[in-house]
Amino acid sequence: MVRQLYIYLLGLFLLGAFYPISIYPQVQFIDSLKKVIDSSLSDTTKVDIINEVVFQNAVNFPEFTVKYSDIAIEKSNAINDSFRLSRSINRKAIAYYYLGDYNNAMDLYYQSLQISEKLNDSVYIATDYNNIGLVLLSENLYESALNFFQKSQELIEPLNKQDLLAKVYDNIGIAYNLMNQYDSALVWFQKSININRAIGQRQTLASNIRNVGNVFMHQENYSLALTHFMLALEVFEEFDVMFDAAGLYNSIALMNAKIGRFSEAEKYLKKAEKLIYSFRSSSLLLEYIKVNAEICMAKQDYKKAVEYFVKYNYIRDSIQISDRKRNYEQLRTIAETNEKIKDLELLKTVNKIQSEKIRDQRTIQIGIIILLSLSLLVIILILNTLRAKNRINRILGDMVEERTKELKLAKEIAERSDELKSTFLSNISHEVRTPMNAIVGFSELLLNKTYNENERNDLLDNIYQSTLQLLNIFEKISYLVQLENYEEKIVPEPSNIDELFRSFKEKYAKKIKDSNLLVAIEYKIDDSLKNKPLFIPIKNIQVIIDELIDNAIKFTQKGEVLFGVEQTNNSLNFYVKDTGDGISPDHLDLVFEKFTKFNSSHLNHKDGAGIGLAIIKKHIELIGGITKITSQKGQGTTVEFKVPI
Repeated sequence: MVRQLYIYLLGLFLLGAFYPISIYPQVQFIDSLKKVIDSSLSDTTKVDIINEVVFQNAVNFPEFTVKYSDIAIEKSNAINDSFRLSRSINRKAIAYYYLGDYNNAMDLYYQSLQISEKLNDSVYIATDYNNIGLVLLSENLYESALNFFQKSQELIEPLNKQDLLAKVYDNIGIAYNLMNQYDSALVWFQKSININRAIGQRQTLASNIRNVGNVFMHQENYSLALTHFMLALEVFEEFDVMFDAAGLYNSIALMNAKIGRFSEAEKYLKKAEKLIYSFRSSSLLLEYIKVNAEICMAKQDYKKAVEYFVKYNYIRDSIQISDRKRNYEQLRTIAETNEKIKDLELLKTVNKIQSEKIRDQRTIQIGIIILLSLSLLVIILILNTLRAKNRINRILGDMVEERTKELKLAKEIAERSDELKSTFLSNISHEVRTPMNAIVGFSELLLNKTYNENERNDLLDNIYQSTLQLLNIFEKISYLVQLENYEEKIVPEPSNIDELFRSFKEKYAKKIKDSNLLVAIEYKIDDSLKNKPLFIPIKNIQVIIDELIDNAIKFTQKGEVLFGVEQTNNSLNFYVKDTGDGISPDHLDLVFEKFTKFNSSHLNHKDGAGIGLAIIKKHIELIGGITKITSQKGQGTTVEFKVPI
């Protein structure tokens, strides 16, 4: 590591001798590196400088990297240095990978792997396995990619190379995500996150956060995905990693469109467009066009969406044809070279007449080849036209089918909304009328009769309590409406569970005492979580537990209310238990529905409009949690919810 740092600093020093590092553009940089190559340094040092400098610039200047990697390969062969030859080939492969030329990248990585295996260098063998896996991922060969990542993992783990191991864990997570195995993906991302936090790698940690966002995007949890993408983007922009930032601009634009923020989506699309063409990356360009198509679909601009999908398929097919053409040209060059050698040998042994016959035959052959090529070209054009028409028909058919589903869903939502409206008006009219009647009734008593000070205070207290009850109903209705319109932001922050639970116990112990209830309240926390800061959406969790404890006390005449938290794998399991009235198993499915209420055995009517548990359900959905409720009539209720960490 020290040697690598020395080589890189030496290279920068030599470059700086020709141009100031802070201001040289690409042309000046290349010119400076040429002067380094022409200097009196040894070939070994020159190769090390080239490899280190082009590695740092492979993303921004991939063509430049290919050109100077060839020089490093030539010099490595000249000094017969297999190790440096392997590294030079590896740098060239990286450049082709960023150019989207996966065939050349794969060939070069295999060449590098063969040399690393001969040298028995475990670190670089593992690195080549990892790089081959990345190319296979780009070619959508996910299981094959996973196999190479696992080979890399087996080699790296005994070597304790934490930075490389974190990258491999991250890539394994990406493979599982693309294979739709989201739980496995999150497990491997968390392993990578733990390592990067421990070694202080903020840039690679940002990549982890972006990849976790991709999992939530595939699960259609767009708000949570957007939160992760924005956190990752902040770090990429800070470190000027604009190739990754360009990809995130596409993803952020799509997430904003999915939740209806089309102006934000357009803003990030413009940012992506500025970078994509400067990198000349076919993969980024295809992703940008595909995101535009999906945003048009979300905006129901189907005509423009079809145009983008056709453009996407055309460019993708053009890239594939270009790759095949490049391979064909290489093979043709080799074949023509061999043919020329044979021709020269024949020219020495045949006379003028035979040469003329050969030329005639060649003329005929060329004419036939031209005719066949033209015929093949016509056939290809016809097939491409038919394929394009079929694609458009298929897209239009899918659009019609999708629109039919949307209309059916809209009808169901409208019918459900009518039912909810009726239920809401029925419940809310009673809930509002009760405190309003109390306020009006006690106010009339104060106006029409004379009371002593104690009696007046009692009446005023009743008016005050009824006002608070009425205000609480309206606040909960307003809060639920905000949640359902995405106005609540998920903000994970460092939190202390022990302090939160202690405040809940003090709050409700006082409430129980003031209400003269025969109820005990306690909490439990895993020893591993006590006084330990956790990065979780604490404000959402606070609302959920507060509502659950309040509800548990409301339906418990005597007995105990217990709340707590346990850690299981990669999640926190919160729970609230009571020994109250309980709920019939037939009614458990309705507990979290809006405006649903159940009577208590010791009260004729419960306060509230059936909104509290609906608020709980929405908060749990926003933080990506899972809810479980168990209850028996007369034996109490237990509500659990899991929060990923």
